[in-house]
Amino acid sequence: MQKSKLRLFAFVLVVVILFVLICLQSNDLNRGKKNVSAIELSSELGNAILLEDNYPMTDDIGKRIKYNADNSDVQTYIEFTITSKSNVGSNYELYLVQDDLEKSLHPNFVKVYLTDEHNKALPGFDSLSVPTYYNLRVSSLNPSARRLYYGYLDAGESRSFILRAWIGDAYTISNVSKEFGAKLYVEVD
Repeated sequence: MQKSKLRLFAFVLVVVILFVLICLQSNDLNRGKKNVSAIELSSELGNAILLEDNYPMTDDIGKRIKYNADNSDVQTYIEFTITSKSNVGSNYELYLVQDDLEKSLHPNFVKVYLTDEHNKALPGFDSLSVPTYYNLRVSSLNPSARRLYYGYLDAGESRSFILRAWIGDAYTISNVSKEFGAKLYVEVD
């Protein structure tokens, strides 16, 4: 009688351990399914910043930039929307990756300003002084990128933003033209 109880206990123990291992494995696989395609970034103006150093401007002027194709080399204005393509809510990060250009302008002179679709400055951009690309936090998802914003989207939710960038008025124009380039990305955290 004692042996049969011991065998039954061992059998139940093995089944419970297998069940726990299967659950853990399934959980690990589901965590690995988070990918960049869970949140999509869309913009009619693309996701690239390319600035030339021929017109530094103050923060007051930069904050009021409107889209103008004729001035796109001295200022950036990108209206974009991010949309969750997932069936669950998720945290996300908006970040910029600087391009490697031959005559690159130091990122300490590039001002970056992010607002919602109603031109309300988002946290980190709501002080009197607009941050430079150089002063943005390093992205937690891409160590060679700078974080613009970290937020949360519910399943199927969309959110719109406006990104402006310009060369700050602390920059002195020289006879050697320089540029700054970067690309905007969104990724699930």
